[in-house]
Amino acid sequence: MADWYLKHPVAKRIREYGFEDSVQEDATMLVYLDLCEAKGWHHVDVHPCDHLRLSFLTAKEFPRSSLNVVVPISLEYQLSMEKLDKLLNGIKVPSHLAVDEEQDTSKSNGADNLNCIVIAIVESGSTIVYYYMHRGLHPPTEGSLSKKLIHPFRKDERKTKKRRRQKDESTKNQEGREKRQTASDGEQQSAEVVKND
Repeated sequence: MADWYLKHPVAKRIREYGFEDSVQEDATMLVYLDLCEAKGWHHVDVHPCDHLRLSFLTAKEFPRSSLNVVVPISLEYQLSMEKLDKLLNGIKVPSHLAVDEEQDTSKSNGADNLNCIVIAIVESGSTIVYYYMHRGLHPPTEGSLSKKLIHPFRKDERKTKKRRRQKDESTKNQEGREKRQTASDGEQQSAEVVKND
C-alpha cells in the first residue's frame, strides 16, 4: 500500500484493533474511503467487532437517512448463510449512535441484533460491490439503491451504444465521401491531362 494510506488516522485505528488480518483491514479502509470520497456518505465511522474479529462501519447515505451498518469483506471470504447469520446477530451497533426503527435492536424479537446490514465485497483491484442483506425476505423499496443505479445505467448504456453506432456510421459515410471526392478529383486531373495532350 501507499505510504499515505498507512499513515491515515482511520487506517491506524483499524490496525490498533489488533485483529491482525491485513486483507480485512485493507478492505475496511478501501470501503471507508469509497463511502467518504466517492459516494459522499455522511457520519462514516469505523468500529471493532471483537468476537467476530473484524471491523465494520456505520454511515448514513444522506444526512437525514437511517444509519447503515456496512461490513467490508474481501472477495476471497467464503460467505455462507451461516456466516451471514453470524454477521446479523454478532455485530452490535454502539449504543451512543442513533438507530432507526429498521435497525432498532429493541424491536427484533427481544434479541440484540440487526435486521439489515450492507455487505461491501472488495475485489483485489479495489472494485467494491454493495449488497443490502435483510433478515428474512424483503421486497425492494421504491427508492432503493438498485433502482437508482441499475435501471438508469441500462438506459444510459443503450444511449451510449446508439451514439457509438451513429458515430461509426457517420465516420464510414465521411470516409466514403472523401474516397469519392478523391476519386473524382483524380478523374478530373486525368481528364485535364488528356485534354492538354
